[in-house]
Amino acid sequence: MRTALRITILATLAAGCGESSVTDVGEGPYALTVRLLDPATGVELTAAAGTFRWSQGLADGPLVEVEYHATRATPSAALTLRVVGATFAADAVPEDPWGEAPTADSDEATIPLDVIDPERRSVRLGLAPPSRPGTAVVTAILGTTTVSTTVDFTRAEIALAAPAAAVADGHTETPITVTGLSGQVVPLETSLGHFVAPGLDVTASVTLRPASPDTPADGTATIGLVSETPGTAVVSVVGSAAAWALVVFDRVRLTIGAPDPVAFEPGRIVHDVCVAANTDVGEILLVGRALDAEVLDLDPLPVLPADGGALPPGCPDGSFAGHALFRWAAGGSTDVLTATWNDPDFLVTAGASARVTGEVFSGYDASVDFTELGFDDPYPLLIEAHLDYLDAGALTGGPAGGVPLTFLVISSYGAVELAADGATGPGGLATAVYEVAADDALQVFLQPEGWSTVFVGSYP
Repeated sequence: MRTALRITILATLAAGCGESSVTDVGEGPYALTVRLLDPATGVELTAAAGTFRWSQGLADGPLVEVEYHATRATPSAALTLRVVGATFAADAVPEDPWGEAPTADSDEATIPLDVIDPERRSVRLGLAPPSRPGTAVVTAILGTTTVSTTVDFTRAEIALAAPAAAVADGHTETPITVTGLSGQVVPLETSLGHFVAPGLDVTASVTLRPASPDTPADGTATIGLVSETPGTAVVSVVGSAAAWALVVFDRVRLTIGAPDPVAFEPGRIVHDVCVAANTDVGEILLVGRALDAEVLDLDPLPVLPADGGALPPGCPDGSFAGHALFRWAAGGSTDVLTATWNDPDFLVTAGASARVTGEVFSGYDASVDFTELGFDDPYPLLIEAHLDYLDAGALTGGPAGGVPLTFLVISSYGAVELAADGATGPGGLATAVYEVAADDALQVFLQPEGWSTVFVGSYP
């Protein structure tokens, strides 16, 4: 038990100044009244059906107010306060270094009273709610006078709400919403994953705050829950079987969409390949196996969150949280693409593979213009060849720029190549200059790299 607490209460005389001498205390001159007060307002609690009730989850318990007086002036005495089923608040009773620590369900405080006379005076001590619901008995003792009162520490109704499904990516927070009487400190625990505040742990405590100034008694709080492991998490209030919520954590899932042709490259078509995921964090690496196809993005790409819940056109149908868009080039090849996802801390990984087939590369079309650069025999002839991509499915062809090629010219009199481009320019133009004899006839071909010969035209 705690030893005596020195609280000096100065005597207030009813009238005048003077000295008082008491020679005979007598039997039972003391009168005590014990009240329970709201610690926030100081208003006396009202008993419901003859019982005082207080929420066990509130941070502070009710104040115990003991009013005392005597029928006559008496010598100094000690007022003893005892509680069973709770303890006094730590800041209400200073610790005695030589006293015993209070047990979990009982406590005692001794208050010396310097002045006890007919004037009514009072002392107050705060109660600390117990860890579990139950009834606490508070007893005040002064001399032979004893007065007791009880307070039921009850568990206020608490409700938990959470999304039914979440993703086990180790980073996406699933909100756990707690509602109940404002001011309560609610301890939570989870069977899977961990809470993100104040620390990464399977237990946490939240304080319910008023959700609206208009309803100060209605409290709410939200805390995030994350998991690296798929499974079902049971989130509950510690010590309560009535308040709980289930969250099913799904593993990270990737879906590789069908290639969408978007551009031409020499001998092949560039496709967009969308990899959709049920998470919007981390990064994805895409690799292929075919020798005649290539993933052009060699480094991992970050997962981009869905825009308003929707992914760009060309992505897989369904509900996804994020995506990464890769470029894959092929000439109609079938490839096996493998996507690998990693969380930002590289603690969780996931993967998926899919067999895909690209749009078939249709080849080239060409045209030519000839310009005589002189009148001698032989004379120089400028050949301007225009190379275009042919339509491929829904992809419209156009100028084939940057295509490595070779001019092939068949001449009746042995025309000589003076100069020639080794690749088309941005507009698909490639030029060559040949020395041509009078009355010569030319057949002009282009040989694009990696493709069959394309007939361009005849001269004259």
